[in-house]
Amino acid sequence: MSVVWATSKSQHVFDAVAAVERSLGEAEAAATVAPEIVNEPLGDHYLAENVTLMRNSWEINPWAVSPCAPTVLGRVCDIGQRVVRRLTWWYSQPQLSQAVTFHASVVRTTDALLAHLQRLSHRIHVLESMHSESRLRTTEEQLRLLRDEHAQLLQRVAQLEVRLARRDQEPAGYEA
Repeated sequence: MSVVWATSKSQHVFDAVAAVERSLGEAEAAATVAPEIVNEPLGDHYLAENVTLMRNSWEINPWAVSPCAPTVLGRVCDIGQRVVRRLTWWYSQPQLSQAVTFHASVVRTTDALLAHLQRLSHRIHVLESMHSESRLRTTEEQLRLLRDEHAQLLQRVAQLEVRLARRDQEPAGYEA
């Protein structure tokens, strides 16, 4: 079970239903991303280990007992722990229930946040690649224009050098 948030800026029922459908679609898309998040959330091995540990150990077992030695005294200790658990379950059950509910909601929230973070990371990557491609095209166009201008300037300099060379070769009294 997961929490899905849906928002609509309109007061119309059909807009709200459309927003819910969009949110559910995004949640389903996130569910397909979730296995990758379990393995390596955003390339963070430490986070992946802790998320796996959290998912595997979120539930509190109120009937669990500490392991005792395999001797007769250990068996008596084990039976004593079980008797104490059965006699006090009514007292500890509300707190354990609250803790289990909280742990389950933390796991679901963490999964939702990781899925959202994965979607945002993917979206940022897409936007960066689109932005990079457009900047590259713009830069290449500017470079082409600058090369053309450079070639024209070189041609103009060559023409001026030819004119200067002719002027130097002409007699002193002759003006063009």
